Amino acid sequence: MRSVRTLTLALATLASAHAAAQAPVVLAAGRAQPGRADSARVLRDARRAQAAFERVRFTHLPWTMDSGAGGAGTCDEIVGRFCIWKTDTEEDWKVPPEHAEVVRERDSLIADLDRAAAASPGDAWVAGQRVRYLVEAGRHADAARAARECRAERWWCLALEGYASHGARDYSAAEASFAAALAAMPADARREWDALTPVLADGEARALRRMAAPERDSILRRLWWLADPLWMEPGNDRLTEHFARLVFDRLQDRARTSDGIFWAYDLAEILARWGQPSGWERVRPRFGQGSLSSVITHYHPSFEFLPSVAMARDPLAIRAEQWKMDERGAHSLYAPPGIRRFWRLPHQVAAFRRGADAEIVAAFEMDRDSIPARPSIDAGVVLMRDPGAAPAVRTARVTSPRGVVRISATPEQTVLSLEAVERDSGRAGRARFGIDLRRPAENGLALSDLLLLDQVDARPRSLDEAAPLARGNDEFRAGDRVAMFWEVYGLDARTDSLTFSLALLRRAPGGLRRTAESLGLARGVGPVRMRWTEEASGAVVPRSVGVTLPRLPAGDYVIEVTARSRSGASAAAQREITVAPPKRPSNRTGR
Repeated sequence: MRSVRTLTLALATLASAHAAAQAPVVLAAGRAQPGRADSARVLRDARRAQAAFERVRFTHLPWTMDSGAGGAGTCDEIVGRFCIWKTDTEEDWKVPPEHAEVVRERDSLIADLDRAAAASPGDAWVAGQRVRYLVEAGRHADAARAARECRAERWWCLALEGYASHGARDYSAAEASFAAALAAMPADARREWDALTPVLADGEARALRRMAAPERDSILRRLWWLADPLWMEPGNDRLTEHFARLVFDRLQDRARTSDGIFWAYDLAEILARWGQPSGWERVRPRFGQGSLSSVITHYHPSFEFLPSVAMARDPLAIRAEQWKMDERGAHSLYAPPGIRRFWRLPHQVAAFRRGADAEIVAAFEMDRDSIPARPSIDAGVVLMRDPGAAPAVRTARVTSPRGVVRISATPEQTVLSLEAVERDSGRAGRARFGIDLRRPAENGLALSDLLLLDQVDARPRSLDEAAPLARGNDEFRAGDRVAMFWEVYGLDARTDSLTFSLALLRRAPGGLRRTAESLGLARGVGPVRMRWTEEASGAVVPRSVGVTLPRLPAGDYVIEVTARSRSGASAAAQREITVAPPKRPSNRTGR
């Protein structure tokens, strides 16, 4: 009877449409060096040992009664023999400890591979399997040594070094090794590794193929630069994960898989898009099914980090909401080690002048219900204009769900990445977008960005007082009180009369309304709520105010503050906010 195989992803369950055996696709990992008959026997024995170990692993997989989350119904996606549908049950599954016999048999296999490598150091298959199982066993130093002892084609040995470093989470070293492997590999292999055909959706992959070589190379560099999950941590683990998946694909050549399924193009695509499994379970046959058995293949909860080609083409225009990291339709997924949830981070960013530099206040707020009451959050702000530019980085340890990080930077167009990771709960968030820190022409009056404050009654008298109070999101409800801080520049030592006005404007659908021009289209939509006049002087004039939002319908709005001097000079600053729907009343009744 044909068996059914189920593959559970973070947001997807993948089940076999049929289990008809297909001939494996041969993905050569380099030519074995010619040797004597005993070398051939050693290689043959090593392959038998590898197959025997995987059979032992299979016989000790834990049992489950779950037959998969998909069951009946249509496929969300079909990849070769496999029908994919979506689920979110993977959060509840934990990788069980390995059976002691599996650990012993893996150690025995590694010893066999060590002997085979000593007899045939130039055999690419032996070198690859040796590194593979050492990494799997957590013996990272031994895996790195085995990769260095490889005497197969140079590019393959360098790729194995990258694979070993990636397994040890030394992503900077892995990047260097994979870069050297790419430089050394034959042109046809390089084209295969650069193709990204299964990793990108069809339309995106076609757009990349149609580009001339210089443009394609430039887009690839920016695509992988933007795909790096956390810029504040060294190395690009999403890039090295991609190359590690390509290495593992080649390791399946003439090797038995852990679940006994023949390796073919469909499993190669699944690997390239979703990575290696985190574990397996055997499903007990139900009554009347006879000997029918299936295997559930589990993957860590994973997230989409690859940007679109359009985003890679113009990184400075990226908006935070363009990232689709945790959506049902994600095409290619990755799970940073230890991270079980990764989402777009609620945030607020405001820029202020400080001499020739821009002083940036970046605030965020993590979901209080998903992290410990007393969290320990690694937070950071990174500013980087392009892949080759030196980044500006500031990190901090935050012990509450709301955090604030300040950083000084050159006033230019750049990409900002605000990042937060809470290790104990495995929660992380990120806001990454283009930002323009350039100053307007020096023609008199100017305003900083508006900084929303977390304490509605606060009236800070300086940026140092205001920054720690920065609000971690821009969402309010009708009737909430809104406090904000800003600075006025351009008065120098003169004392002047400043008239301030504050308006609330409805944001037109589909527009960000970040510029004065677009805001001008909506003037008159919201009434001016406040106007006042005061005397002021100095190179930097700090101001703060609090207002109560009227009873507004839910939607997107813009708060605009305008300053006008006695001489007629004027400047304006805007802050977008969202008015959320009213909270639904609880149906619970107390006693």
